[in-house]
Amino acid sequence: MNNKTIAIDETNRDGIIGNVIFAMVSVSNPFNFFREHKSSLIMNADYLCREERDNIVKSTQTNPTILHTLGVIKPVELENKDNLPYETLKELETEKIADLLMTEKDFWKCRLVINIYDSTKEEFIERIKKYLPARIFKLIKFEKCSICQEANKKFKACSLASIYAKSYSDFEMDQIRKVYDIGSSRPNDPKTTKFILDNKDNPLWFIRRDN
Repeated sequence: MNNKTIAIDETNRDGIIGNVIFAMVSVSNPFNFFREHKSSLIMNADYLCREERDNIVKSTQTNPTILHTLGVIKPVELENKDNLPYETLKELETEKIADLLMTEKDFWKCRLVINIYDSTKEEFIERIKKYLPARIFKLIKFEKCSICQEANKKFKACSLASIYAKSYSDFEMDQIRKVYDIGSSRPNDPKTTKFILDNKDNPLWFIRRDN
């Protein structure tokens, strides 16, 4: 296993407007990188205000030792899940994570840090096995990887991934709000739910419709 860490997190999972956005960060030398970028300031995106998140993205994205890649689950993919070849939202999430990993050369040689919603690491491993080539799956040293719930609160690299995901999600919501008054996009926001009801027959791409 080399010195590179690859971390993945997602955001807007529980929203009802917009994409679920994934961010994968690849950090070549984690110790030096987080020391240089004041790791005490890099924490789970939920603990930071928007300005803080955006500043962290701006200050890190040009660093040559870090790369970031985005992935999305589109609202249309979340509709009528019974008619799609996925059992649950977790299947969609796992496939997107596998897709992201496959964009990184020799990712199986790196330490993986992944925030998951499965009950256990073993459940996730069994799930992702379906979405990776068998020859590559066998190369992953899962025992050396940090794959767990709330990884974004426990590991700096995953915290950084959560910041990237949230920052890009904020930008996407900005573009929608330039045209539509959608409220917070959360299911407990009366303005958001009213907007969806008022537009139930309007084919807006960003609305997550009921199954």
